[in-house]
Amino acid sequence: MVRAVLDGHDEDSGRVSVKYMKRALLDERLLFSETEAAAVIAFVQEKEDDKSSIDAERLVLYSDRHEHTREDGFVVMADRPTKRAKTAAAPSDTEGQAAKPEHLQVCSDAVEEADDAAVDVLFRLTSLKDAPERHNRYAIGLQELFEGEFTQCLLTNYMYDLPWLFASCPRLQDVPVVLVHGERDRHAMTQEWKGYGNVMPVAPYLYGNRHTKMAVVLYPTKARVAIFTTNFTAIDWYNKTQGV
Repeated sequence: MVRAVLDGHDEDSGRVSVKYMKRALLDERLLFSETEAAAVIAFVQEKEDDKSSIDAERLVLYSDRHEHTREDGFVVMADRPTKRAKTAAAPSDTEGQAAKPEHLQVCSDAVEEADDAAVDVLFRLTSLKDAPERHNRYAIGLQELFEGEFTQCLLTNYMYDLPWLFASCPRLQDVPVVLVHGERDRHAMTQEWKGYGNVMPVAPYLYGNRHTKMAVVLYPTKARVAIFTTNFTAIDWYNKTQGV
């Protein structure tokens, strides 16, 4: 990784500008944090008087000794910089900002190979029906919101396609469901929900509409609350990018 940065930039003196080196280490493809880049430079500069440049050969030796590439494409540091190097690289009190946490350094082309289990976020995009698998990585689908043995459900939304919704999530047909809707065509909505004896519709007020898009799913020992931007219609869930 460091050797690649030095290619074509060795000066006649055999040294490289620290300013250039820091900028190169923070290049998008290398994904070095500021703290890590400073720590590497500090390690290489130990026992040197010139702090404005780096011995290119010493940096290459450091690179060969501390880096290796795994079969899955990750480029990792085999050993962390020494405590002395980290201390030397830490910002002083006068800089006023705490150092950023160190991160596992990976090549950008290997990020997609990260373990799915390591991702735990509270905001997701909805998965698209015909999109490539890599575009749906970390996305969430309708069925995932209603997974498991839940016992009750509150649904509030503006538009519903009940036949599609209940076919997509069959358990909704077997538990009590309170449905708050904002449909203007009350007659059509009434005819639709009559086919589901477990559904108790809450009609909108005479004035105003229900635009809140939310599901509260109750389990024996927990509750799942999901707030999203999509109506309960197939086109919204399968063909549009939405947030959950």
